[in-house]
Amino acid sequence: MSDEHKSVSAWVASESSAQLQGVLEDAWRVSGALDLRGWMLLDGRPCERIELWRDGALAARALRVERADLAQAFPEYEHAERGGFALTDAASGGRDAPVTLRAVSHTGAVVERTLVEREGGASASRPCDLGPQEIEFKPRTPSAAGGCDSEPGALYGVSIDTTSVCNLRCTICALERDYDLKAHMPLALFARLEDAFKQLRHISFSLNAEPLLNRELEAMVALAKQRSNGRITTSLATNAMLLDAARLHALSEAGLDALEISIDGVKRDSYLAVRLGANFERLVENIARAAELERGGGRAPHVSLRWVMSTSNLGELPDLLEFAAHVGVRHLVVNGLEPYTAEQSELTHFTRLGESELRAQFEALEDRAMQLGLRLDLPLLRPEPYTTCELIEHACVIRVDGTVAPCSPLSYSRAFYFEGREERHPLIGFGSIAERPLLELWNSPDYVEFRRKALHGPLHAACKTCLKRSGVICPLKHWNWLAAGAPQPRR
Repeated sequence: MSDEHKSVSAWVASESSAQLQGVLEDAWRVSGALDLRGWMLLDGRPCERIELWRDGALAARALRVERADLAQAFPEYEHAERGGFALTDAASGGRDAPVTLRAVSHTGAVVERTLVEREGGASASRPCDLGPQEIEFKPRTPSAAGGCDSEPGALYGVSIDTTSVCNLRCTICALERDYDLKAHMPLALFARLEDAFKQLRHISFSLNAEPLLNRELEAMVALAKQRSNGRITTSLATNAMLLDAARLHALSEAGLDALEISIDGVKRDSYLAVRLGANFERLVENIARAAELERGGGRAPHVSLRWVMSTSNLGELPDLLEFAAHVGVRHLVVNGLEPYTAEQSELTHFTRLGESELRAQFEALEDRAMQLGLRLDLPLLRPEPYTTCELIEHACVIRVDGTVAPCSPLSYSRAFYFEGREERHPLIGFGSIAERPLLELWNSPDYVEFRRKALHGPLHAACKTCLKRSGVICPLKHWNWLAAGAPQPRR
């Protein structure tokens, strides 16, 4: 057995939007295995996750280590005591591959650093070269994810209502009641994005409804891939009722990169209580088929499961992790419930449950996900105060009729409940791609001014009670589609 070697190095603050503080206290290698110990805070909070990447592939995720000294050193930071981590990559020696440490904040901001450029021989046993000058992390720019560096004011992401119709009547959705136009987007209207294809990096083909009802969906995905030479990442969310073998094959052949499947219960009765009109056995069969296709490699989309969490199904989340591991899905996204009725407002996790109780449940879920090798994305425990919104800086949404809106909450008018009182999302549009090119609408004076106020204040009145921006409806990094872990385009 080779001797153990250690070195201690300081991490300096990153010159990026993600402010980094931390210390790498122990780094050692024994017969090819790499162990790291230390602490890290990003944007004044413990990192959502810390990962070790070897030769471009995820090799290990860090375990969280409680540290009272961090809470004492950073009393101004929330939950700083959870910033400790321990990470072990037990890969065998002899792999000549670069090793990179990557950290992701709660907002999806990413910093990373290559610790070892190339590794040594089969029985290399030496200290890791981690001097302080080597530990200045850099932000993971869009170019690192396959695009070009971001430019202020540029449009990079679009989410589209390729249909405003759904085949289910879910109890947690306001679509059927409040979406004023029921239609499918025609391919000819989607093709009017022509001017933006050269600039866009991500297109989501779903927003408020069930995209598989649009029979021209595959043609839209293929067109986006063709006109961008495969550069655009494509994704959609579905209830999977129509995701049979033929449809899955067609979407994969069209070039779909990511497929998110909605599931709000892993028990038949609890699932059907929410997803009215669904078939639980068909859901399980279609999830397993998609996961098997992804495991086979080749032309297959990345599969994730999306769960809308309420106090009614919170207790089933541990079963979701076991279910995902059983069928072979490696990525889970947990959203909070956005209440559209007074009754639903009593079911939100951030209204009814104490923060300490929630934190204990979330930590147990994270620990089990780590054991199973799953990526688990969770919402915040409590609404996060905010005075600006960066979520619309480089992205917009397009309604089924071509109307361009800043975000999904403002894509159609509907009532919702915020801190126990009724509020309303208005529809805010800036013209239609049926009449003007998308980039022309994006750069129109009114839209530019709307985004300027969102970034620097004062916020539009409709934006001051947004549960999505406050982080309790969906993990904030899901709005930052350039974050680490996003699927890369299959060229």
